[in-house]
Amino acid sequence: MPTTTCTCRSGPRDAWSWQPPLACARELQGDARLRDYRRALLGETQLYDEWAQQYGFQIALSESGSSFDRYLRGFPQWELVRETRPASLYRRRLPT
Repeated sequence: MPTTTCTCRSGPRDAWSWQPPLACARELQGDARLRDYRRALLGETQLYDEWAQQYGFQIALSESGSSFDRYLRGFPQWELVRETRPASLYRRRLPT
């Protein structure tokens, strides 16, 4: 059976572990955006505000306990909707 290779250097996979072809994050987002995402995960929370304004998202799903989760929990404009061990769901509060 044939192998497939991801261009993001994950290496060849045999047919038994083959998954539908999906572009890797680098191909979809580019290196600069991935660097920004990494910076945000490491605590540069001002990037979250920039993204919320730029993209206008009203909900956020975060890994429970992550820097993103702590950021959302600490700001009154975000409301915790549901929390589980793996993830927390937030929604942006409407301005009053």
